[in-house]
Formats: sequence, structure tokens, C-alpha cells
Amino acid sequence: MVRHDKVVIVGGGLAGLATAVTLQEALGEVDLHLVEKGVRLGGRTSSVDYGGGEVDVGQHLHVHAFENYRNFIHKIGLADRLFTQSRLSAEFRDISGRSGHIRSTGLFPPLHLFTSLARFPFISRSGKVGAVLPALRATLGLEGSEPRDVSFGDWLKENGVRGTCVDRLWDAFIVPTLNATSRDVSKDMGMMILKRVLLDKQGGRLGYLEAPLSRIGDAAKDLIESRGGMVSTKTSASAVKTDPDGLFRVKLANGDTLSAGTLVLATPSYVVSDLLSPAIKKELTTPFWDLRWNSIVNVHLFYQRPVTEDDFFGLIDGVGGWVFNVSWDDFQPGTHLCVSISDPGELFELSQDGLCGLVIDQLETVIPATGSTPLDDCLVVKRPRATVLPSPGSDAFRPPTSPPADNLFFAGDWTDTGWPSTMEGAVKSGMSAGSEVAAQVSGEVPRPRE
Repeated sequence: MVRHDKVVIVGGGLAGLATAVTLQEALGEVDLHLVEKGVRLGGRTSSVDYGGGEVDVGQHLHVHAFENYRNFIHKIGLADRLFTQSRLSAEFRDISGRSGHIRSTGLFPPLHLFTSLARFPFISRSGKVGAVLPALRATLGLEGSEPRDVSFGDWLKENGVRGTCVDRLWDAFIVPTLNATSRDVSKDMGMMILKRVLLDKQGGRLGYLEAPLSRIGDAAKDLIESRGGMVSTKTSASAVKTDPDGLFRVKLANGDTLSAGTLVLATPSYVVSDLLSPAIKKELTTPFWDLRWNSIVNVHLFYQRPVTEDDFFGLIDGVGGWVFNVSWDDFQPGTHLCVSISDPGELFELSQDGLCGLVIDQLETVIPATGSTPLDDCLVVKRPRATVLPSPGSDAFRPPTSPPADNLFFAGDWTDTGWPSTMEGAVKSGMSAGSEVAAQVSGEVPRPRE
């Protein structure tokens, strides 16, 4: 006989892992089974085996404002591997070899950035002056109440920001955090980055995990299993239906079926849409299947000798993106560079050889040592649907973690968390789903409804 309090979580990315950890923390003992189709847990925050070591699927920076993400990392025992700056400091370079920094000082926002803005070499004097008004309006809460279909680029333009100032200043932060340009993201999401990263002296501090990202999945798995949960990798779900008893039947790709009284779908929105039966989808009121996703490309370069001691910096032009010195895995520090290209556009269609050649050529001007150091290998990792595109009006397609279907919950960076499609959004959704499932299973509160 199947127990009605059995919980099945489909998806072992950050959202699914956070759901399981939060649920177990709240209830102690719970009949829980998490299934993940991949070989490793972590989803888009994981690693693959390469050259005797591990290569992250994508490099990830966090900001101190990622409170839920940092809390999750602490819970699974990786706090000592989480580095965060004492003050915001971001270096940028262009393909001519020039370098500039955005650094926080001890002054009050937005004055804490004015010194570095004045010295920023990539925009004109008039552009620097024009950047002051948006910062002041956001600091004072005077950003206005434009319609939901207004882009952040439109808002910047209305506030006097023009030309290359958008591309070489604002998009230097908007593209890597939202995976789209200012003209393609909503004003609300762009404003969040402005307020929570640039204007928040504490929240905007950058950081990263000083270990391969696979450690997150490994540590979470150990914790979940130590509390009595079951975790299965290489286990793909193919369909979800309900039976007359109100139980969910999760059909697996190998032909087996899992039954559960409560189901959490912690996979990307397009996967959830394919899993659900028409009868279940009919009950849903938020068309999350219409969300659009954008791609990311990561180009890994392996040199025979160290070529840099810098941790990371942003590329203002050329292929764009951020260059990371991957010094926390099994490769010698300074020999493994990863160029993470957000919103790659037509670059995504280039072959591995084409991308590698383009990136290698451009790096020679920003890291001169790469031009005289032999290259062992180049690996390109493409994510065709890496993050949700936060376009104007897209919030209407993001459902809550508790949709109007009995005992069904969603978790993922695509749900309505108030955050863009980030590690913080994924973990926040998982913690929310875990808390709601715990409340329902324990009978503490009525089932939330739309």
C-alpha cells in the first residue's frame, strides 16, 4: 500500500536539493525520494569529468545578497569553501588591452561608486555624467511606475543614458546577471540588479565557490541520505498522472513507476510542461510553458603554464562575457581559463573550433601571456536553455511554488520568487516549496491556493 505522505521530488538541481534539505529540516523524518536524470546532482550548477579532473558546466559568481543560496551552502557544510569579497570590486578589460574597475568606497550609496565611475575608461565624460541620474533616482526610490512592458533599456534612455554607456557600463552588469541586454529585460529586473548589486554596498559584494560545483550536489546528497531520504541519479521521469485515489504516478524512462501523495517538480519549466498530463495542466492558471529561455556558452582553455594570477574580470567588447581563472579544481592555478559568454546570440551557432579560435585570439590582448604559452586543449560547453529570459511582462508566466492543484508543487528559478533566473532564485523556490510541503504533510496550515 502506498503511503499518502510519501514525497517525490523530480529534479536534482539547486531547487530540488533545497526542497529536500528544507523539508527534512522541518519534519525530521519524512518518506522522501529525489530522482535526477543526470549522472550528477546540481543541474546547471554542476561539473563534468574532464582530463582527470572536473570542469564546471558553467562558472557562477554570487553576490552577498544571495541570502538563501548562502544559507543553503552553509546547511550542506560548504561554508568554508564560499569566498565573498569584503567590498565590491569588479575589473573590466576591452580587446585593446585597457583596464577599468568598478569599486565600492566607504561613502554612502550612490557616492560609493562615483570615484571609480569617474575613472572608468570605457565611456565618455558625458556618459559618466548621464549615469548619475539613474543611480540617484533608484537610491531615492524615485524610479517611477512605468507599465510592465517597459524594458530597463527604455527606462535608462528616459533618464538620459545614451549610446555606448548602455553597452559598456550598464550591460557589463546586466548581461552576466540576467543573461540578456538592458533592452531585452524588464525594468523591474534591471532595477533589482541596480539596487541589489550596484547600489547595495553589502549585497553587491561578489563571490564564488572555491571548489568544483559538483561539491554542492555531493554534499547535499550526503545530507539528504543521512536524514533517511533516498536519492537516485540517472533516473529520468517521462510522465506524471494522477489516479483515482489522488496519488501521483510518476512514470520513469526505464518503465518503472513511482507513486507519491505529494509531488514536487523541480525541473525547468519546459520539462515540467512535457511531464504533466493534460488533465493536470488544465487545472493550472499560469502558462509557464510560454516562458522564453536564453543560452550561455562556456569556453574552457587549458594552457601548459600559468598565464594569469587574476581571479576574474569582465570583457567589455569582442566576445564579451567574464574570464575566470579556475584555480580551485585539479588543474594548476593559472592554467585553466573559462570564458563564460552570457547572451551569446550568433556565437552560440559557431562550431567548437570557431569559438575556440575567436576566444583565443581576443584573449591575447587582455592576457598577453596566452599568446606565448602553448595551449593543450579547448573545450566548449553550450547550454541552449540556461536561464529564463526576464523580458518585460514575463512575470505573468512565472507560477507560485504552490499551484492550484492538490499536493503538487513547483520549484525552480523559473517560478515566481521575485528574483531573476539565478542560483538565488532556484534555492529560494526550493526552500519555499520545502516549507509548504512540510506544512501540508504535518497538517499545520491549510493548502495555499491561488
